[in-house]
Amino acid sequence: MVTSMPNPQTTLQEVIERILSSHRIAQQDQEILLGLLSSGSLTEADKLLVNRVYTLLSRGFIEVID
Repeated sequence: MVTSMPNPQTTLQEVIERILSSHRIAQQDQEILLGLLSSGSLTEADKLLVNRVYTLLSRGFIEVID
């Protein structure tokens, strides 16, 4: 369940940490990341973190789960 948090940075950080520590990404996590990217409110550093996740995903280092 996604909870609305006042600070999107916290949500992004939690999602990234969860993905990188488990080497898995759920559809819900993908939706959160895409939503944050499309919002235009991320810093360049945040965008780099998200891009890192998608690079690892495309190289097979992160497994997609339902």
